Amino acid sequence: MLTDNPLLLFTQLFAVVSLAILTIQLLAMRKSRKRADNLLKELEIGKREYKLLQYRATSNKVMMEISGSFVGCDKSDLDSALKNALKKAGTFFQAHRSSIFMIDEASESFSCMMQWCEKGISEQGEELQDVALQDFSWETEQIKQQKSVAITNVKSIEEVSPALFHLAKESGTKSILDVPMVNRNKVLGWIRIEDINRLRKWSTDEANNLNLIAEIFAAELAHLSAEHAVSDSQRNIQNMIAYAPVAMFVINPKGKIQYAEGRALARAGFIGSHLTNKTVEQAFPESFSFIEATQKALKGEDSHVQINIGKRHFEAHVNVVLGPSKKIRSIVITAIDKSDRLNFEKRLAKEKLYHPISGLPNRKLIREKLCNQLQKHQEDEKDKLFLLTFHIDRSAPLTSALGQITIDELIRQFSARLASSFGAQGALAQLSEFNFCLVAEGLETKNEARQTARLIREIAAQPFFINDQQVNISVSVGIAQAHGNLDSEEQWLSEAQTACVAANKNGGNTEHFFQPSLANAALSSWQLSEQLKQALAEDLIEAWLQPIVQMETGQPIGFESLARWANKDGDFIPPSEFVPIAEEYGLMGQLGDLMLRKSCKALSQCHRINPKWKKLYVSINVASTQLERSSFLDSLSQLAKNYSLTPEHIQIEITEREAVNPNQEIVPLLNKARDMGYRIALDDFGTGYNSLSYLNSLPATSLKIDRSFVTGMNKSQTGEKVIASILSLAQTIKIDTITEGIETEEQKENVLKMGCSYAQGFLFAKPMPPKEMPNFLANIA
Repeated sequence: MLTDNPLLLFTQLFAVVSLAILTIQLLAMRKSRKRADNLLKELEIGKREYKLLQYRATSNKVMMEISGSFVGCDKSDLDSALKNALKKAGTFFQAHRSSIFMIDEASESFSCMMQWCEKGISEQGEELQDVALQDFSWETEQIKQQKSVAITNVKSIEEVSPALFHLAKESGTKSILDVPMVNRNKVLGWIRIEDINRLRKWSTDEANNLNLIAEIFAAELAHLSAEHAVSDSQRNIQNMIAYAPVAMFVINPKGKIQYAEGRALARAGFIGSHLTNKTVEQAFPESFSFIEATQKALKGEDSHVQINIGKRHFEAHVNVVLGPSKKIRSIVITAIDKSDRLNFEKRLAKEKLYHPISGLPNRKLIREKLCNQLQKHQEDEKDKLFLLTFHIDRSAPLTSALGQITIDELIRQFSARLASSFGAQGALAQLSEFNFCLVAEGLETKNEARQTARLIREIAAQPFFINDQQVNISVSVGIAQAHGNLDSEEQWLSEAQTACVAANKNGGNTEHFFQPSLANAALSSWQLSEQLKQALAEDLIEAWLQPIVQMETGQPIGFESLARWANKDGDFIPPSEFVPIAEEYGLMGQLGDLMLRKSCKALSQCHRINPKWKKLYVSINVASTQLERSSFLDSLSQLAKNYSLTPEHIQIEITEREAVNPNQEIVPLLNKARDMGYRIALDDFGTGYNSLSYLNSLPATSLKIDRSFVTGMNKSQTGEKVIASILSLAQTIKIDTITEGIETEEQKENVLKMGCSYAQGFLFAKPMPPKEMPNFLANIA
C-alpha cells in the first residue's frame, strides 16, 4: 500500500525499480553463462574431433607406410620389411615392445617370429620358441576364435593365465594388446604390443588400427607361405626321383629305353645314361619278369609285377601311354625298391625271437625250447634236465656308472663268452637286459648242475675291457630241476628265477637251488611289499629318535632317526624285514623321502621344547636312489627351511656299501652337501668292504662303528682291535666317531678309554617316538 508521504513514496518506487533491474541483470548473466558453457562444450568437442581427425590422418599415413614396406619385396627382403613395419607399428602406438607370433598347428605350439623393442627394453623373442599352445590356452583360444585380447593390467590375469602373467612380470610389462593375424579365415598367429611404464586402457581405434596392421602382415606372411609351399612341392617332385627308393623308366614303342633315372637304380649298380637306347633284354638280361612285363606293355597291357634289378628287389608299375590314335607313344615304368623293406621285415622277424644286443634267443623263443624239453622229460623222466637263470649283480649302479653304450658292449662281450662255452651244450637265451638262462642237457646230478653254475660265474668274473676301461661283474645263479609237477614252462622258468633272487639276496656271486619254501618266501615277500606300499601311501611309517650322547657328560648331541612300522593290529614289523623288501621292490626312494620329512619335523619339535636344545641334529639314513636324483639337495634344503632347520642340523647317513657305489655322481653330491654345511656319516663302518683307502676321497664328517664290534669285545679281542684301529684312523684324518650298540657300563668305559667320545645304545636311551621326547629332554639336567 502506497503512503501519502512523497519522500517515502519515492523511496519505495526506487526500491521496486532497483529490484527489477537486478532481476533483469541476473537473468541476463545466467543466459550469458549458459551460452558460455555451450561455447566451451562446443570448443572441447571440436578439440576432440580435431585430435581424432589428426590421429586418423596419422594412422592412415602409418598404414600406408607399413603397406608400402612390402611393395616390391621378395623373400630375401621380407625379414627387413617386417622388422621395419614392426618398428613403425610400435612407434605409432607409443608401445615399448611389438612382436609377431606364429602358430604351428602341426606341433600345437607357437614361436616369436620377430620382435622390436624400444631402446633400453630387453628382447625376449629367443626364449619364446616352440612354446606349447596349452601353456597359454586362455590367450591362444581367444586368438584362434579371431578375438582381440586387451589387457589393461597384467595382474588381472594371474589366475586365468599364470604363464602369461609370469612372462609379463619377468619382462616388466604392465599392459598388453594382442590382435590375431587372419588370412582367408585361417589364424596364422597374432601381433602383440606392450606398454612397460603404465596401465593402459586400449581404445577401440587402437584395436582397429592394429587389426589393419595384422591384416597387412597376414597377407604378406600367407603369400610367403604359399610361395614356400609351391617351391617345396617342386623340390619334392625333383627329389622324389633323386632321393626316393625309386627307379623311373620311359621306353619307346620300339622297346628301347629313352629315360632311366633314380637313386634306386644307382643302388642296384646301374647308371641311367648307360642304359639309354638299349632294350630291356640288353640292359637287364637276367631279369625275366622285367622283360616279360615290357613285352606285355608293348602289346598294350598294363601290369603290376615284382622284378629284380641287379641284386635288388622292386615292385614295378608298368603303364602304357597312348597317343590320339590309340597307338602306343611310350611305356612308363615306376619301380619301387623293396629290398630294404624286405630286409627290415626279416630283421624284425628275427628281433621278435632274438635279443637285439646279444643276438641270443629271447624269452619268447626260449619258451618254445622249454616247452619241447618238458614234453621230452614227461616221456622219459629218467633224463635229468636243469634250467639255470642268472642275473648280473648290482645292475642299476653299473648302468648309472658306465652309461648305456658301455653296458650294451658289456652285454655283447658277456653273451659271446657264454655262446662260446655253452653253444653246443644247451639252449642259451637272454630274458631281459641283465637276465639270462641256460637249459642244461646231459647232466646227471645236482652237483654237475652246480658245477655248470660255477662255470657261468667264472666266465662272468673274468675282466671285461671296454674302451680301455676294465669292468668287473659277478652273477647270481638260480637252478631249477624239471619235475613231474610242473604245469608249464613258465612255472619252470619262475622257479629258476625265484632261486636266482634267493642267490642275489645271499650277497650275489653265488648259486642257489630252487626249493618249494623259496616260492612261499617269495609270495610272502610280495605280500609284504604290497602292505608296505599301502603303509607308505597312508603315511603309517614313523620316524623314532634314538639319542646320540656325549658319553662323559651323558648330554645328547643329536639323534638317529629310525623307521618304525606298526601294522593295523598294532604289531611292529622289524626294519630288518621291511627295509630289504623296500630295496627289492624299488620303494627305498619313497621310504627315504618320508623319513626325511618326518625326521625334520621331529627335530623341529625338539628345538621348540627349550632353546638349549637348538643345537641338536638328526642323523637320517639316505639311500643311493635318493642321492642319484639331481634334485635331492634342493629338496632337502627346502625341507629344512620348512621346519626352520639349517644344514648343520641334518646329518646324511650312508652305509659303507653306498659310499663305494660305482656311481661316481654320488661323491660330488656328497662334497657339495658338505660344502653347504650338512654333516656326512658313514654307517656300519668296518662291516662292508674293509677298505680304508677310499676315505680320503669321501667328505665324511663322522664314522659310525657297527654294534657287532662292540658285542664282539665281550667274546674276543678281535672286536676291540677293530674298534681301536678305526678310532686310530679317524683321529689321524680328524673325523668324529660314534659307537653304536653300547648297552653296558663296561662297554662304555672300554670305548671311552680307546678315545671315542660319542655313542648311542640302550645304556643311554632306546629309540622313542617323537611324542616321548619332551619327557626325555625334560629329565636331562
